[in-house]
Amino acid sequence: MRKPKLSVFSLAQLIITVAAVMFGVYGVIHSGEAPANAPVVANATGDVGPLDGGSACSPLEMPIAKPQPVVGPVVKVDVPREPAVFNPDDRGSGSMKGTIRFTDGRAVEGMKVMAISTQADVGTPTWDLDNIAKTHKEYDDYFRALERNTRITYSDATGNFAIEGLDPSHSYRVSVNDPEIGESQQVARSGSNLTFQFEVPVVLEGVVSCEGGKLPRDWWVTVNADSGQGWFEYVQSASFHDADGKFRIRAKAGKVQVVVTAAGWVQDKVPVVEIGAEGGSCDVRLLKAASLSGTVTSTDGNPMPSVAVTVAGQGGDTYGTWRGDYDGWEESSRSSDLREALSAEVKSLRRLAEDKNSLEDLDYFVGGMSGYTDQDGKYRIEGLRPGTFTVTATMGSFEASREITLGGGENYADFSIDSGCRVKIVATNTSGKKVTPSYAWFIDSSSQYAQCVQLASTDGSIEYIGIKEGTWTMTVQAPGYPQLEQEVRIGRGSNTVDVVFEEPATLTGKISSPSGKVPANLYVCLTSADGGDDRGGRKSKKMANAQWFTVDAKGNYKAENLKPGDYNFSVQFNQNDQLYNQALTLSAGEQTQDAQIDEGCSLTVTVDIASELKSKDGISISVSKTGKDGGYVSRYAPLDSSNRAEFSFLPEGDYYVMAYCQDGTQSYVTATVNRGSNAVTLSLGPPNCVKITQVADGYQAADAGVLVGDLIIEYNGIIVHNMEELVAEVQSTKEEDNLTMVVVRDGSTLTFRLKGGRIGINGDNFRR
Repeated sequence: MRKPKLSVFSLAQLIITVAAVMFGVYGVIHSGEAPANAPVVANATGDVGPLDGGSACSPLEMPIAKPQPVVGPVVKVDVPREPAVFNPDDRGSGSMKGTIRFTDGRAVEGMKVMAISTQADVGTPTWDLDNIAKTHKEYDDYFRALERNTRITYSDATGNFAIEGLDPSHSYRVSVNDPEIGESQQVARSGSNLTFQFEVPVVLEGVVSCEGGKLPRDWWVTVNADSGQGWFEYVQSASFHDADGKFRIRAKAGKVQVVVTAAGWVQDKVPVVEIGAEGGSCDVRLLKAASLSGTVTSTDGNPMPSVAVTVAGQGGDTYGTWRGDYDGWEESSRSSDLREALSAEVKSLRRLAEDKNSLEDLDYFVGGMSGYTDQDGKYRIEGLRPGTFTVTATMGSFEASREITLGGGENYADFSIDSGCRVKIVATNTSGKKVTPSYAWFIDSSSQYAQCVQLASTDGSIEYIGIKEGTWTMTVQAPGYPQLEQEVRIGRGSNTVDVVFEEPATLTGKISSPSGKVPANLYVCLTSADGGDDRGGRKSKKMANAQWFTVDAKGNYKAENLKPGDYNFSVQFNQNDQLYNQALTLSAGEQTQDAQIDEGCSLTVTVDIASELKSKDGISISVSKTGKDGGYVSRYAPLDSSNRAEFSFLPEGDYYVMAYCQDGTQSYVTATVNRGSNAVTLSLGPPNCVKITQVADGYQAADAGVLVGDLIIEYNGIIVHNMEELVAEVQSTKEEDNLTMVVVRDGSTLTFRLKGGRIGINGDNFRR
């Protein structure tokens, strides 16, 4: 089995897929988030971090200074007479309690509290475009399991709440949220006494009106606040349903952007309003969204499947796209309780996406929207802003486009495009037995991939359409055989290519060490020695020809379906984290190769867990090399019952050692690891200082002698616990102010005299 590799692109695809299913199909967030324009950063310099107003040291987030608590509106949430019905899998005699308060000490009454076990078995739904019915059922079962396992209660007049019937052996994810107050989450066990605190809310009141007068069933409101750096950052979002179109939602004092989305509607303009500590108001108008449907055929009149139809120009973001092989979006009636039970997952997806909305061009979104045709050549795109667009139908290297003016409601446009050349691949093995290929791709002389479409086939061959006439390097895969590569000449019309798969080589063996220990997460890597094309720089030769196979707990591995030839054989933890290496030659059939690996260095990591952490469930430890000398290393291990994690088979060098837990708390130290046994201890808990990671030349910090690695514990007489506090305090000073900054360096406390304002440093939250 090949080693799984998760790239940044794969992660982006995963986030988009999950968000599309949760937000589009099931209406958890009915119309998606605000349009994501590229951030515009004002006054950014190349050597100054976000702490000083720049952007060079991203992804460190730069929060704005929070407004001080004020006497605001009295927020009270209606408490339903009966809680939502649930039937959790986990039951017991355990309980937990907690309190919810504002920063001015007032109790928060009627705020919804939800708890679900971190061990809840809710299943793992899969997205299968070829089986929409199965996909819908899996996600429906998933949502129902979440709803059934989510306990719901409300805070009373004193701000207190209690949850009973818990399994004492489980940890629970406890979430509180309200659109006017905010949202927060903690992980705790039975017996815990939780405290949630919120700033006194700044509430934005609004009214939604619609073209034609009739309001949608419900709508989603998102509030983004001016970050002070050229973009808006997320504050709060919630779903509303009101006969008069009214909504109330948490905001921030200052300039805020209000984005409203609803199925079948687009926002006329995205208002930006200035609100004070006492709150504010705005009006939002929705226009009837346009939809575009049609059929794409070839120049000879045949329907064209899997053609991308793209709408580009000034218009609103799409509500959803439709493939003709799925007969419309299923209307789902998930309850508001369920939506709120999913708030933590939704929030995580938003944070991963980190969309920032530009302060400019707020009245429209310039982007692209697309759909695909089904087997009958039909397509449909919904949620478009009325206006004039360039609509393009594309299949492979062929396209047709024209300008179309869309009005609110239904619009239609058909296209006819060149279908290019058709290629049918018929395969056998060296014995003449028929082989069914699974996939193929084509690369031209300039290392460009053919943008073609695979057609459905039932005769054991594979067929592609949309390839340009010319000479291509064709690579074909089939189960149980090594992939083959050959040059083909493709002419106009239909082409049939016969290919012959050679018999594969199989390699088995055992990985061992002098002590008999075999580490977990070990792989055998086989890299073809013939090199091959590096595909125009897309991949290195090594990565393009490497295959990974897992090593089991006893040290055994099996590598199958290999092409006979010369290879580099290595034993690795992951890409480039190499423990053993040698050259070998493989022939068709089975052969054996054993390897003994050097144990090198070992490292024992002991974690001192702060009392503020109620549970150590899910705490993990990672070690990674700080430099390239001695090879790349990145290892992970869980924390054992003694609060320790063991690492072995490490090369010598300097390492980052990090501990982190499920709620996002993390801490790290640097350590030098030498041959033999090594040990390091670190503290895990809420940060209590800021570790300097960058000192920019030409600024007062560098002039004063501040160094990378210094731990800031006090600034301007204020104790510093984290980056947010430091940022707020720096922003509150003026350039003429005289102040001090206290740091810890190698166990000694140093005091620096500085001026207010920009100091020329960047840093991370740290616990010492």
